[in-house]
Amino acid sequence: MINWKGSVILHAYIRQTEPVTDYRTHVSGITEKHLSCAKLSLEECRAIVLQHLHNRILVGHALKNDLTALCISHPWWLIRDTAEYEPFMKYCHSSHGGEGLWPRKLKDLALRELGKHIQKAGKPHNSWEDAFAALNLYQKVRGQWEQDIVEKTKKQMDLDYQRLRQEQEMFFVLPHVMQQQYQQLAHEQQMYFMQQQQWHQQEQQMFFIQQQHNQQQQQNEQIVQ
Repeated sequence: MINWKGSVILHAYIRQTEPVTDYRTHVSGITEKHLSCAKLSLEECRAIVLQHLHNRILVGHALKNDLTALCISHPWWLIRDTAEYEPFMKYCHSSHGGEGLWPRKLKDLALRELGKHIQKAGKPHNSWEDAFAALNLYQKVRGQWEQDIVEKTKKQMDLDYQRLRQEQEMFFVLPHVMQQQYQQLAHEQQMYFMQQQQWHQQEQQMFFIQQQHNQQQQQNEQIVQ
């Protein structure tokens, strides 16, 4: 796991409870030696990851695989999966006659959108390189992506409210119970919007500080001249 600046915040090997039959070293880079020194259990790793993810946006590529491996879930409005972001996907015709959007490989996206070569042939994948490429892809289109999430969240909240109303009518759910459920959904999503606003304010402050720094630097250069 890495943070917004690409610094590693979690890198660990998991202690195995079952015999490993294929390390897939040519892809993963992991060998028997790596896992023989592993001290962290899956439960401990899961707890650490959940702590890092709490109320935070998770960015990655094909995140369903990672979340499934850890047996954890994350709110959909806090997931930014570059494999499922429609502008990053490709339109394909299937052999069965169907057609639709299909995810691109991270390697292809990195080259197409960032001009970067990753996952070079003959070398195992670098987990930091993959994570940083996915992060850079998100950073490139963050503004539009977040706007899309806002619109999608509004629509989803309407659908959730309609679903709860239907449950109330079908299963005689008490009105105060339905209200509590809806308030919980609204609270979680409101926390996300507040976090987005804070990030936007921080970015504006950093931009203002950078402008002041540049102006001061220009003044110093003029004085020297």
